[in-house]
Amino acid sequence: MTKKITIILTTLILITSIAFGIRYYFFNTSIQTNTATSTSFTNNIFGFLGIGSDNQNVADQPINKVSNTNTLTNTVIPTLRHITENPVAGATFVGTSTIRYANRGNGHIFETPTNSLETVKISNTTIPKVYEAYWVNNGENVIYRRLKENTNTIETSFLELRTKTGSTTDFLRDTIITFLPDNITDLAVSVNTDNIAYILPIDSSAQITTSNPDGSSPSSFSIPHPSWTLSWTDSNILTIVPKTASNVLTSMYSISKTKNLMQEIDDNPGLTILNTPKRTLYSFSTKNSLFLEVKNSDDLVILLYPSTLPEKCTPTDTTHVICGVPTSIPQASYPENWYQGVVSFIDEIRTYNLETGESVITYTPQEEFDIINPQISSDGKYFMFTNKKDLSLWVLNLDEVGEETTVNTF
Repeated sequence: MTKKITIILTTLILITSIAFGIRYYFFNTSIQTNTATSTSFTNNIFGFLGIGSDNQNVADQPINKVSNTNTLTNTVIPTLRHITENPVAGATFVGTSTIRYANRGNGHIFETPTNSLETVKISNTTIPKVYEAYWVNNGENVIYRRLKENTNTIETSFLELRTKTGSTTDFLRDTIITFLPDNITDLAVSVNTDNIAYILPIDSSAQITTSNPDGSSPSSFSIPHPSWTLSWTDSNILTIVPKTASNVLTSMYSISKTKNLMQEIDDNPGLTILNTPKRTLYSFSTKNSLFLEVKNSDDLVILLYPSTLPEKCTPTDTTHVICGVPTSIPQASYPENWYQGVVSFIDEIRTYNLETGESVITYTPQEEFDIINPQISSDGKYFMFTNKKDLSLWVLNLDEVGEETTVNTF
């Protein structure tokens, strides 16, 4: 009886081994299980970057070939290029011809030329579940924000990417990590990318610190109320807006050199902003509807149509912004319902003239995009964005698209 059982077990083991061997031989894949966690705390801290994608897949799976050589290919580059299916924590242009991005699941960093489909890994330093990546020093270094494992502590770290000396074939960089204070609630990078500002809540106030990206040379001051959103103007002035909701009247303030608050935009419900050269683009919500306006340096306010959120826009020059614009906007409480993933948009890509109020359809995608983190290359040829629906990365060649329709504002 024992001998019979032994024969049966041996046969089962042999069959299982053969099955796995066949799977590997024909499909060359491993069997793995990806796990993900998503908490309301994460969503509250990281806003819309913690919403809409529970996928924390740590595998490195760009759309195109990954290699350790920077070989250009003769493959035709699509006008709208899908760079990676995996969620990204953030991306940037390095110069005019390179895109650099961070994998959200494991923090690995890649780059790809705009004129090639080749993708090169430049850092394999593993930092799990990176929710935000802020590129600094013209894209040469990066700041990661994440939750420490099994805690609600916000960790912020500066990664210096050092080129290896003496190697012409190894593109992997040495990484030096410097930690900034824990529980930074908001962080902004200056327009020239060489400075940062961040907020630490202290009791009923907020401590704002400006420093180098690695946290050195800090200068701090306090303001009332602990919960703010930071941004910089092109003239290196900080602006702040209280964390907002559709039922809360909020204003935008600039911070003078003497650290005084100066109100720039009066109370508006659900106020969100984008600083552009010489102007401020802002949206607000009234009766479950969304409105978009621009305030010029002479205090002239222009209503822009159709509406979108400033977070979906980026300046192309001193008078224009390019944006992801919803083809329809359902009635909802803005911006919080969009941050929380209660509503999602299907965007077209438009350019607004901030002097005349006109808008032009730049591109109508066939795919369904809810655009976030938009960027324009310094030569104005490429428009890069993340799709909020799955946090995948895309880039549009603007030289290969033409204007379609002009729509005047009200």
